[in-house]
Amino acid sequence: NDQRGEHVAIQEIGHPSSHSMRATSSESNGRSPLTTGSPVLESIVKEAEEKVTPAYNALIAQAAQGEVCHNDDTPMRILDLMGKKGRHKALAEGDEPVGRAVFTSGIVSVAPEREITLYFTGPRHAGENLRSVLERRAADLAAPVQMCDALSRNLPGELATIVANCIAHGRRRFVDV
Repeated sequence: NDQRGEHVAIQEIGHPSSHSMRATSSESNGRSPLTTGSPVLESIVKEAEEKVTPAYNALIAQAAQGEVCHNDDTPMRILDLMGKKGRHKALAEGDEPVGRAVFTSGIVSVAPEREITLYFTGPRHAGENLRSVLERRAADLAAPVQMCDALSRNLPGELATIVANCIAHGRRRFVDV
């Protein structure tokens, strides 16, 4: 909604084929987790998740069309995803975990008419998650500007972006000298 500047955020925990999702909007004040501890509520959540998944996929597709993408990640502890068994549960069949840690990656996609924030929590770094978003980008669009710090794990692999590294991180090294 343009008048209120509504901001939409969605979080994926694990891999889309075996994940729990949480979607929040500024209108819900961040209160709409789609995961619970109750078996009865879990069945209700599962049904709701099936209805939310098309919107979730549409948000990712819209985010892929942004002109500027900001991305970064931070370590995260989720008991269900910790340890070798948990990491494999969060991956798609045939995928191999890159490392032992679990991360939450934030990707903010900025376009003139909207800003979309996506959160991914699992064994993948921000660059890998950005790659999975940008794979849905329209082929006729120019490469997006990517704002991130200079860690190699923030880059989306072979997908082209115009990298604009964080000035604060680069400045730190010169100021210290």
